[in-house]
Amino acid sequence: MLVIADKYIPFLKGILEPYAEVRYLEPDEITPESVRDADALLVRTRTRCNAALLEGSRVRFIATATIGYDHIDTAYCESHGIFWTNSPGCNAQGVCDYVEEALRIVESLKLKV
Repeated sequence: MLVIADKYIPFLKGILEPYAEVRYLEPDEITPESVRDADALLVRTRTRCNAALLEGSRVRFIATATIGYDHIDTAYCESHGIFWTNSPGCNAQGVCDYVEEALRIVESLKLKV
């Protein structure tokens, strides 16, 4: 099994290697040529997964390491037997951290007034 993965997905390196050949690529290196023999893609929002990328490939699974999936042509995937999934909740801790820090800033401004 060949997996093409965006090299900037955190914590991925070393996880799949016992089960598949994994090629970590720059986002702009994920091209029709590089995915032609791939069975799976692990991407972020920079990679448009549509007919232009996937036509003629062996890809049957796409996972995006993001909440959104507007970069995946879901209709194309579904009509070509390509299963896809996104990562809802993957940034939940980051959102919590941001809100907590924003509240601290607001509170500190009140103390200075």
